[in-house]
Amino acid sequence: MGLRVTDNYLFKETNINSSQKFNMKKMKQILLISFVSLFFITSLNMRLTEKSFSFLRDIYGKNLIMDLYCETSQKKISVDIVMSSTNTIPEVKQSISNTDFLDKTVEESIALQFGKYFKIKPKLISQNIDRTRFETWLEEETKISLQNLKNNIADDNLNSLTTVYKNTGIVEGTVLASPSQSNPNYFYDWTRDSAITMNTIVNVLQTQMSEEKAKTEFVPLQFSCVDVKLFGTVLKYMNKTYEIQRIENLSGKPLLQGLGEPKWNVDGTAFMGSWGRPQNDGPALRATTMIHFLNSLQQFGYKLEDVYPFLEPTLLNKTSLVFDTEEELFNKVIYYDLKFVVDNWHKQSFDLWEELNGNHFFTSVVQLNSMRLGINFLKQHLDWECPSGTSVSAFINTLDSTYNLLLSFIENEAGFVNELTNHIIENPQYRYKRSGLDISTLIAAVLTHDPISDDLKSTMPYNYNNTLVLNSLHGLTESMQVLYPINHPLNSLNMGVALGRYPEDVYNGNGESEGNPWFLATATGAQYLYGFVNLHLKNKMDLKLDASLDEMKESFWHNIFDFSSSSIRDVDANFNLVIPYGSKMYIETIQRLLIYADSFLDQIRKHVSDQGNMSEQFNKYTGFQEGARDLTWSYGTFWNTASLRTLVNKEFQKLELQKQR
Repeated sequence: MGLRVTDNYLFKETNINSSQKFNMKKMKQILLISFVSLFFITSLNMRLTEKSFSFLRDIYGKNLIMDLYCETSQKKISVDIVMSSTNTIPEVKQSISNTDFLDKTVEESIALQFGKYFKIKPKLISQNIDRTRFETWLEEETKISLQNLKNNIADDNLNSLTTVYKNTGIVEGTVLASPSQSNPNYFYDWTRDSAITMNTIVNVLQTQMSEEKAKTEFVPLQFSCVDVKLFGTVLKYMNKTYEIQRIENLSGKPLLQGLGEPKWNVDGTAFMGSWGRPQNDGPALRATTMIHFLNSLQQFGYKLEDVYPFLEPTLLNKTSLVFDTEEELFNKVIYYDLKFVVDNWHKQSFDLWEELNGNHFFTSVVQLNSMRLGINFLKQHLDWECPSGTSVSAFINTLDSTYNLLLSFIENEAGFVNELTNHIIENPQYRYKRSGLDISTLIAAVLTHDPISDDLKSTMPYNYNNTLVLNSLHGLTESMQVLYPINHPLNSLNMGVALGRYPEDVYNGNGESEGNPWFLATATGAQYLYGFVNLHLKNKMDLKLDASLDEMKESFWHNIFDFSSSSIRDVDANFNLVIPYGSKMYIETIQRLLIYADSFLDQIRKHVSDQGNMSEQFNKYTGFQEGARDLTWSYGTFWNTASLRTLVNKEFQKLELQKQR
C-alpha cells in the first residue's frame, strides 16, 4: 500500500504503487517532449517561429510546463531525519511551518527505513592510501610548492629573476604565470593570476604570524617565525599595480576601462596583441588581495606603517613606494579597482579561461566579494576621503547598493541557478554547447571564503556548504572519471579523481585537441572539501543534506552515503538528513570526507615530477605533464590546500579528544 501527501493531505492509495507512479512520470515526460516537438514543427510550417518561441518562453516562465512534468504546484512537507549513529532508529522532525503533518504511523515507518537502510558507504581496500608515504610526500611537496611559487615572483630578495631575465626588462613586483617562453609562451604577468598568487603570499604571512602569536613568549613586531621579506614582496606588487593602472592599453583608458586588461608584459608595458579582453575579474581579485593583506595585519594588531622598519634599508627602499600609509594605498590603488567593479559589474567580459565572452559565475562572485570586503574595511576608516572628493561614507553607500544589485543578479537573473539542474551553471549564455559544470565555480567559492577569518556571520553567499557548489564538484568528478582514461581504474571506488577545467575542454596546453586534467583543478577539489569540513568543525555545525531518494542519486552525498530503500518514495515530502555535531555518525562522516579529499591530492602525487615540479596539465592517457612548466597557479593552489588540510586536521583532532574524555 503506497502513502503520499498531495495538496497538503495524506491519502492512502490502494491501486497506485511505486512502479506505477514511475511509469506515470515517464508518460508525462514523453507527453511533454511530444508536445514541444509538435509545437515547433507546427510553428515552422506556419512561419510563426518568433512568436512561438516567445509563447513557449512565457509559459515556461510561468512554470506551466514544469507543473506538468514535475508537479511543482504541490506543496511538500519538510521532514528532518536526525541521525546520531547508523543501525539505530533516528528521530523524525517535521517542520513547524508545515500546515499538515504526517501521521505517527507514517513517521515511524520513515524512521524505521532510514535507520535500517541509510549507511555510510564502506571504504574499499583500494581506497587505502599509504599514509606514511603520503604524509611524507605532502610535507615535502608543500615546501617545494611554496619555494617554486616564490621563484616565479620578481623580487630581488627572493630570487634573481631580474638578473636572469635582464634582457626582458622584468621589473620587481611582476608575477610570472610560468617561466615558459615558448610552446606555450606564458612569460607574462596576468592580472588575475598575479592577484591570486599574491593572495597566497598573504596567506603564508597570515599562517606565519599565527604561529608567531601562538608562541609562549610572544613579543609584538619581533618576528622569528615570519619571513619578513614577503612583506616587501606584497608591497612591491602593490606598487607595480599603481603603475600599470595608469597605462593606456587595448582594454581602455587608464584608471577606467583599462583596468580590465587581462595581462601585461613583464617590463610593465601594455601587451598589444590580440586577446580575449576585457576580463573584469582582475580588479576585483586585486582589491581583494590588498584588503586581505591590510586585514591580516590588523588581525595581529599591526598597521602597514609597522612593517617598514623590518625592511629598510636592506630589503626595501621605502622611497620607491608611491604610498606611505594605508589611506594613501586606498586612495591611489584600491579605490580605483573597487570603482571599476561598481561601474562594470553588469557588463559582459571574458571568463577566467579567456575563451567565452558573457556573464560568468566566477567573475560575478569575486566582484561581489571585493565589494563586501571593501565595505567592511572602509567602515573602520570613515574619516578618510576618496580621491574623487566624496566621503568614504558616500562610497560605502555606493558599494552597498551595488552589492545588492549584483547579488540579486547572481541569484535571480543571470541564470547561474537553474531549477532543471542541481549544480551551478558557470556560463549560462553557452548552455547550447556546455553543461555549465566548471572547476572555476569551486575556485570562486574557495577564493571568496577565507577559512581563517570567515565565520557564520559572513554575508558572502555560496559558502563551502552550498549544495549547488558541492554538486558541481560531484558532476565534474562523475564526468571526468569517464572522460580521462587515467581515471578509469578509479571507477566505482568513491575516490577523488584527476580533474580538469570543464568536460567540453579541448585545450591541451599548447593547442587544441583534447582537454586534460589540471593540477590546480585537482587540488581545488580537495581544497573545497577541506573547506567544507573546516566550516563545520570551526562553527560546531550539524551536517545537513538533502536525503530525498532522487536527489541523493544525483548529488555529492551519493559518494558518501548509501540508501537503497525505495519504500519511502511514495511519501511526497522533502527529507533532510541532520547529523548532530559531535555524534558518532558525525565523526565517521567527517573521517570519510577527509579521506575523500586526500584521495584528490593522491592523484596529484602520482603525476608530479621526482623533484616536485608541477606544470599546468598532465596527459589524460599517459599522466605525463603537459602545457606550461612550473605553473605558478598550480603551486599556489597546492600550498593553500595543504595548509588548509593541516588546519582542519588539528580541529578534527580536538573533536576526537573531546569525545574520548
